[in-house]
Amino acid sequence: MVVERVLGQQYFLIIEVKCAWIAVCKAFEFMSRKMTTHMSLLHRDTIQMTQSSQPTKRDCYPASGGCQCGAVRYKVGRLGKASICHCRMCQKAFGGYFAPLVEAFDVEWTRGERTVFHSSDSNWRGFCHACGTPLTYEFEGHLEIAIGTLDEPDIVQPEVQVNPRYRRDCFERLSALPEKPAEQQDADNAWNATVRSNQHPDHDT
Repeated sequence: MVVERVLGQQYFLIIEVKCAWIAVCKAFEFMSRKMTTHMSLLHRDTIQMTQSSQPTKRDCYPASGGCQCGAVRYKVGRLGKASICHCRMCQKAFGGYFAPLVEAFDVEWTRGERTVFHSSDSNWRGFCHACGTPLTYEFEGHLEIAIGTLDEPDIVQPEVQVNPRYRRDCFERLSALPEKPAEQQDADNAWNATVRSNQHPDHDT
């Protein structure tokens, strides 16, 4: 009987130790998850604080731009989010694989006026009537400027792709295309130097 009592006590002691160990493991797992979540939120908040405290080039000053021939010029008080749109309408309007656009606020047309084509019953597009440069994509209360028409296009960087279902098959491979050999590039540069451009400069005149 004594032996059985001792063995029984040892059995219950083992059970208690095992339960205590399981509880410790669960507590450690819970604290680890809490710490991971806290660190993730801290990292996210740090990124957001850094981004909000560092103005981008687009926020630093008003922008200007215009069409290729100079018949239409504009100034923008503030630029917003930039994107590239793959929809078929944008492909047609820009004559390219996609349309690079940036939200524009407080737009002033400083020379000439854009011609408007209603590409749908809710959207319209502005372009130069003289040279055909695509200038805007618009709908009620909203206007986006074609990034390539800015005097300094690099002040904005596209942040999102819109309507990716219409993206052309070759799009993903464009950045991997080889460049011309150096000697051909030199020949191109030499020929370009002989050309007299009729394009309006990237500033007001």
